[in-house]
Amino acid sequence: MNEILAIESSCDETAVATLTKNGQVGLSRVISQIDMHEVFGGVLPEAAARRHLEALPYLLQGVTRPDLVCVTAGPGLLPALLTGVSVALGLSHGWGIPLLGVNHVVAHVAAASLEQDIHLPVLGLVVSGGHTSFYFIERWSEPKLIGWTYDDAAGECLDKVGRALGMKYPAGPAIDKLALDISDRIALPLPLKNESSFNFSFSGLKTAALRHKDDTSPEILAASLMDAVVAHLMDRVDRVMADYHYPLVVGGGVSASSYLRNRFLSKYGNNVLFPSPKRSTDNAEMIAAYGRLLLDEGVKPSACVSPDPNMERGWC
Repeated sequence: MNEILAIESSCDETAVATLTKNGQVGLSRVISQIDMHEVFGGVLPEAAARRHLEALPYLLQGVTRPDLVCVTAGPGLLPALLTGVSVALGLSHGWGIPLLGVNHVVAHVAAASLEQDIHLPVLGLVVSGGHTSFYFIERWSEPKLIGWTYDDAAGECLDKVGRALGMKYPAGPAIDKLALDISDRIALPLPLKNESSFNFSFSGLKTAALRHKDDTSPEILAASLMDAVVAHLMDRVDRVMADYHYPLVVGGGVSASSYLRNRFLSKYGNNVLFPSPKRSTDNAEMIAAYGRLLLDEGVKPSACVSPDPNMERGWC
């Protein structure tokens, strides 16, 4: 495969990218929908799908026939996934080229391979608005999910509290800045501190933070929440690393947080890797990168891809 065209439309970013045989990104285009969903305080799936359908023809302008189309097949919002997969199927059939559906969440881990050598096995931690998941990856084609959130994702927790504090959606970047700038903290609980699993829970942390809404300044409360979210993530990382002695790759939109990165790098040093912040949020470069890694392992593309909002496999 000389060139891969990738399409990402799992949530509220529409993205297209190309990747050459030697791993160089050709074009990379992203259109965000934050301005539209800010009104709702979160992503409205049907509106997101309509915006994807409007944006993809524009993003695909000037794209020439590649050798493979990679598309996010899941997890994500079904209407949004359906739009991207439908466009990818049309391009695949129209150009007469194969199609590969990939797992959007695992692709967040694969994004780091665009900038540094990733030697398997690795642990993958994805921290985003919709997902907080732990993977053990011995083969890219067979990622093993070893931890997940029981309720809210980390980014969802930050956004919900941020909204209650009057912050714009998404609240994560503003909360990250407050955590860096403000040293004052209030004590918030450590979720699942007596549970030995690798799973997460942020719903109780959200509730605990909101109990202090009327007796703590919004800035200190937000900074304290970010501190508590990172503490919970690191507590789970410590538990995983006690059993799996491999490097940790951290991806997803929340992992673009400077506060989170500083804390992780301070504790884990060279044993933790991140994609660059711009490749940590949703983008099509990571979809192409994961597709390339799957091809390298001998995965055979097909023309049969269906959107799956609860996708667990690495590819389809």
